[in-house]
Amino acid sequence: MIHPAVKEALQKGFEKMVNESTIPTTLHARILGAFTKRFAALEQHVLTLERGLQGERGLSGMAGTDGKDGRHGRDGKDGRHGRDGRDGKDGIDGIDGKNADPSEVIEEIKKLQGKDRLHARNIDGLETVFGHQKTTGHGGGGGDTIRSVDLSSQCDGVTKTFTIPNTTTFNAVVLLTGTTFPNFYRPTIDYTWSIANKTITLDAGVAAPQAGQTLILLCKA
Repeated sequence: MIHPAVKEALQKGFEKMVNESTIPTTLHARILGAFTKRFAALEQHVLTLERGLQGERGLSGMAGTDGKDGRHGRDGKDGRHGRDGRDGKDGIDGIDGKNADPSEVIEEIKKLQGKDRLHARNIDGLETVFGHQKTTGHGGGGGDTIRSVDLSSQCDGVTKTFTIPNTTTFNAVVLLTGTTFPNFYRPTIDYTWSIANKTITLDAGVAAPQAGQTLILLCKA
């Protein structure tokens, strides 16, 4: 499951970003509600990965036949005992569950289709929060696609310039977030980026994430 501390940090950071944005306050509740709904769907998907399938229950054994009562009188004979019922068949063992790996969660997100896909236009008001207008599809297709890039492997407590893989199409930054303070990084204040060099550089006042910390980039492709 998603660690409670990470969940709380993400929710508080997103709420702070919305409250500090220039969008009308009448849209705040709507945007926060959409974020909470999408986050809950992601948590449910993670729990599904962690749980194994439950084995089928075995059939119940048949009840034995009751024996007849012995006759009353002098030294009457004991009644016969009924036959034991047959044991039910063993149920099929369930598949062992496994801990959710961050890379597997990302792959599962990529499999989402239609309205469930992680796309800015599918979360009402999200594009306005990040200063982008809603995108329009061309030739019957969808608008800009939001991609998730895991930069955690480059965290070592020293590195502050992170390289985006050449295999990732990178046109603009949507969000930079991680498990290191400030959790949600502010563009041009906490970090800058270069489309030409495909790099993200943290500001001098922001600490370099330590090894083992998480750093995730959402970018427009």
